[in-house]
Amino acid sequence: LNKIPIFQIIQGLAMKKKAENVIDLTSEIGFPKKRRRTYIDLSTDEEDDVELVFVRAQHREDKLLARQVQNEMETIQQQIFRDAKLAKSLNNEFIKSYEAQKVSRVNDKRNFTDLLDLSKPAQSLRGITEGIMNSNTETFIQGDDGFKTCAKYCFKCMIEREQAHNADYICFYHAYNYAALVYEIQGTIARVLYGLPSSSPPLTRLLRGPFLKNPTMNSLKTEFPRMAKQDHNPKFRALAICTSLNIFGIGTEAPPMTCFGPGYGGGDPPNYRNILQDLFNNLLGPNTTININTLLDDLIRIGAKYNLATQPYMGPHALGGSRQLTIGHMLQIFVRRTKVDLLAYPCRPMGVPFKQTLSNYVRSGKLVGGQARLFAHPKEFLGTDIISYHYAAVPEMCSPEIHSGQLTRGALLRDIETSMYSHGVFEDLTYLRERIHNCEQFASQRPPVKPLQKKKKSRRS
Repeated sequence: LNKIPIFQIIQGLAMKKKAENVIDLTSEIGFPKKRRRTYIDLSTDEEDDVELVFVRAQHREDKLLARQVQNEMETIQQQIFRDAKLAKSLNNEFIKSYEAQKVSRVNDKRNFTDLLDLSKPAQSLRGITEGIMNSNTETFIQGDDGFKTCAKYCFKCMIEREQAHNADYICFYHAYNYAALVYEIQGTIARVLYGLPSSSPPLTRLLRGPFLKNPTMNSLKTEFPRMAKQDHNPKFRALAICTSLNIFGIGTEAPPMTCFGPGYGGGDPPNYRNILQDLFNNLLGPNTTININTLLDDLIRIGAKYNLATQPYMGPHALGGSRQLTIGHMLQIFVRRTKVDLLAYPCRPMGVPFKQTLSNYVRSGKLVGGQARLFAHPKEFLGTDIISYHYAAVPEMCSPEIHSGQLTRGALLRDIETSMYSHGVFEDLTYLRERIHNCEQFASQRPPVKPLQKKKKSRRS
């Protein structure tokens, strides 16, 4: 072993043993103490990926190559760190400022453009005059004075985040209402399983099973012409979300400013209780001892307490939940430009694709408008190439604060997590991760209902 270059040893053993980290590899092969110490020193921590350590070992053998690649790695790491730090600072700034201003219930009479720094480029600002910005803001944002003030502040923050990420990302807007409880439940599960921060945004898709047969956006586009109802097809909806490319609503059926208050549902809402039941059936498996119906009752009650739109979770004539116009939620999603063509495409209504790629679509016009469909693979949304921010029409739903006694988003997430813990959902985290990755079906495991058969009338003699 001492005569062979260390990077060759690591490469061969990693391929043979398929070890995932330093501890597994060194404990399995009985590395000599001196060489083992050298190997461990190549890692920044004991859980480093074997492939990464192999690269570092190889660099150590070739100092010239090491310097070149190290510079590239440092550049990439600095970019990732800069993006993460920027995202965190923008989020903290938004929360801090919003907390200070949300108590204001008077209409800000200033024009929307007076709140912006128009000297910095942004996707939604390109090619649009100040007159159109101000008129669209006044036309589309409808409600009382307090709602208008809060909405304007949220859209101001959206523009500022567009300007901050403009060089490296393309921005998408996803408006929703009834799906809010599903998204928050999925986001809570992901936070517990993967150790995400408490301020992380809702998650639009959690189970990876539906993506096994269509692992890429290109495979979904290939199958799209054969889908009945186009992007309203349940299979399409399990894989992608509808988005707009401009907050002023240029060329889209769901303008973000119009949808900010009421949200967007895309037609009659489905039975969301069935959707939640499908989620937990697939997540917990057929042998679970958890009473899923009791769990759902508890989660829906929590959603109604926090004024989420829960009517479609209870049936068409159910009471409870919010019936006001401020039930809207919005995700501002930034996708790295180097990956955007793999995850999104520009389209007409109903998701009919344009021929050009999304990056060319965004570059080609004088202004950026229209709509797009975004591949919602949870691996991508939990990775480093997508940054998401959450907004809501109700000010408290923008706040991560927990102990104020108000109906904030932070308190909502705490109650959802507490409920799932109390019902035993998180007893075996390893099993849950396996179910998320390997569950092939999104359909419920409930047995099909057999149609009633009419009894034949016997003939009278």
